[in-house]
Amino acid sequence: MVPAGTRSRRAVRIAFAIVAVAALIEGSVRLLGKSGLLALPMTTHGSAFWDSDHSLFGVWHQPGMSIVHRTDCFEVEYVTNSIGARDAERTLESKSPRVIVLGDSFVEGWGIDASERLTDQLESRTGIEHINLGMSHFGPYQAYLAYREFGPVYQHDAVILAVVPVSDLSDLDYQRARKSPGYEYRYRPYLVGRYPDYREVDYREGTLNRWLRRHSGAYNAMSRSLQTARKTFAAEPPPSETTPKPTHSFFQDYSERQLDLLVGSIELLAESAGKRPVSVILVPQMRDLIRFHEERTSRLGKRLQERVADEGVVVVDLLPEFYARRDDLTRYFLPCDIHWTGVANEVAADVLLEHRPSARNGEPRR
Repeated sequence: MVPAGTRSRRAVRIAFAIVAVAALIEGSVRLLGKSGLLALPMTTHGSAFWDSDHSLFGVWHQPGMSIVHRTDCFEVEYVTNSIGARDAERTLESKSPRVIVLGDSFVEGWGIDASERLTDQLESRTGIEHINLGMSHFGPYQAYLAYREFGPVYQHDAVILAVVPVSDLSDLDYQRARKSPGYEYRYRPYLVGRYPDYREVDYREGTLNRWLRRHSGAYNAMSRSLQTARKTFAAEPPPSETTPKPTHSFFQDYSERQLDLLVGSIELLAESAGKRPVSVILVPQMRDLIRFHEERTSRLGKRLQERVADEGVVVVDLLPEFYARRDDLTRYFLPCDIHWTGVANEVAADVLLEHRPSARNGEPRR
């Protein structure tokens, strides 16, 4: 029988060896990451610009901050105002009409100067203030929460919500999030239940995962490798030449549950907006334009307009408009990113000005 003291010393040596090996692996991974030989997932932990634990939205900017965002194809400075929005400082009241614009990174202006964004172009061309409350990683329900928080603060006359189907339908789907092998580094509020009887649930990652993801490059590298492997093994075999498979697009390929969640979020927004007109713009990415080229239809645009018409909401589907207005579709997107260029924002502004909402006559401004 091994004496207790011997067992204790053996356990200490084993523990020390495990810690030493882990430290060696961690140091090697970080060195590879700094040298550019290994791509590590970006984290917002430790950045004064990002608040990845916002109690209401899950993610938001810190107020009165700036950061320079550099990638292979852009270098842009983001500056936030006193409420943490990437927007000009706004007065609480205004004698002139104003519009609040909600959405994710496309509205916020990922990778482009503020002057190139949709809101800034609309403001410069109309003289009407467009208050930008866009935030990267927002889904439609989070956008509604932001409106519920800031809408009563800023006097305004109309609301625009930008929906990016390729990400937003997933961002609304609690069931999909729970099955996802790679959970985002910030929690997200979700609607759960059956339409129209939803309740809110906050989905948060586990404490251990959260700590490792924030502090360990080796853990992040391993997580990314596992995600890639799962996607590879789960991928369907390529279609035959005789039966090509259409390009996947959430403008066409979505579940009724996802559509219900989107409609439910829009209805909550319309209710909060009161008598103010609400417009929803559907934002396409390249895969959506490719699918539209294949089929020349936008199923989501038609279905969504039918579902929200009774709420007085106008749906502006940018997919057919983008396809029709530009021969070179690549000019809509950043060369190293999925986000819009200034050209795309300009075209979107053109389309929106053709469908510009206006406050109803005789109704008080609030």
